[in-house]
Amino acid sequence: MAPPRDLSHYYSENAKNRQGSEFKKFYKYFAIKGIGNLAGGKLCESPVSTPKARALQEIAWTPDRTAGA
Repeated sequence: MAPPRDLSHYYSENAKNRQGSEFKKFYKYFAIKGIGNLAGGKLCESPVSTPKARALQEIAWTPDRTAGA
């Protein structure tokens, strides 16, 4: 079996060139109490199954700038 190659130079160069993720700007919302991120890993029968969710749907922004449907 061949000995392992030294790839430390490869990983060092990649680490230097690494860019931050655009997704990180959304991390601030993950810690908000009461927000179920990705439904807490549970499947949800309907995204508007509660009165509160239905009320939010009525005032939701739409591309044509009208509320609700």
